[in-house]
Amino acid sequence: LGVDFKGGRSYVVTFSEVQTPSIVENGLQESFNNEGVEVKTFGADNILKITTSYLINDDSDDADVTVKNQLISGLENVTNLSFIEDDTMLDEENFTISSSSKVGATIADDIQNSSLSSGILALIAIFVYILIRFRKWQFSTGAVIALFHDTLFVISAFSIASLSLTESISFQLLDFVKQRTYISIELSENLSILTATPTFTSKSS
Repeated sequence: LGVDFKGGRSYVVTFSEVQTPSIVENGLQESFNNEGVEVKTFGADNILKITTSYLINDDSDDADVTVKNQLISGLENVTNLSFIEDDTMLDEENFTISSSSKVGATIADDIQNSSLSSGILALIAIFVYILIRFRKWQFSTGAVIALFHDTLFVISAFSIASLSLTESISFQLLDFVKQRTYISIELSENLSILTATPTFTSKSS
């Protein structure tokens, strides 16, 4: 899971020049042992908001210092710039950390629990809708099983590839589920037409 679901420490880093978030994010992965890092612009193209779940379960002051040092070291390697504490001395050869905060795991747990509940309710709603529309429980069961299978397959692929499940990816996953639901309904409608028993009337001579 990504930092959106696990929580993490967040830092606002200011540069004198524009930085590319994707390049910085890829460069910081190794610094945080691939435990999850997300980089976004923050108000301006030369300001980045960097969030990582590295050592998120350690609330000690030592962990705070360790994560900050890893961030500074990683940024220095990626950007070839030096860190300075005094932001008034910022120039094209330096960067500074303007602020920092921590996103607690309690919020992340609430998101996971809400997502699980919403997913179960959605599957139930799809089952009931198809059952009412086509009057066949087989269609409802098949559609729900197929949707669950496909969603689980996509999530498993992310896990095998060691990719973090971030907020943006979650939105894309929801869009995939929506499209898969439409396909399931269309297939059910086509099957309903194909399996319908035709009625023939005979004319008496």
